[in-house]
Amino acid sequence: MLEYNILEQVFLREVSIMKKKYRIVSPVRFITFVTIVMILLATLTIHIIGLDDVSGGSKTYYKQIEVTYGDTIWNIAERNMPDDMDTRQAVYEISTLNDIDDGIIYPGQLLLVPIDNELEYKKKIS
Repeated sequence: MLEYNILEQVFLREVSIMKKKYRIVSPVRFITFVTIVMILLATLTIHIIGLDDVSGGSKTYYKQIEVTYGDTIWNIAERNMPDDMDTRQAVYEISTLNDIDDGIIYPGQLLLVPIDNELEYKKKIS
């Protein structure tokens, strides 16, 4: 019986230890801590899922142009780039995309030209 009482006391002591209640001393610190933890968890989740990659919203489409006799990068840019784009910027983009340093192109050469959007891309293909 004595052994049973000792076991009962030990059990009750452990149960009372497990029922310890916590009290928030500083609500401002607690709210700040919880906010920081939530921001860190959200940032980590976004990073792991891959939602921090913004390339999906600005996908660039290209069409392939064959250079004919008498073509210049300037003419190709004027014919194929959006109306609201400066021709100098278009020439720069075409030159950079096709790794043309000196501006010399040859008949029969294939150039990639960026186009406005997916609809224009589909229209140019068909």
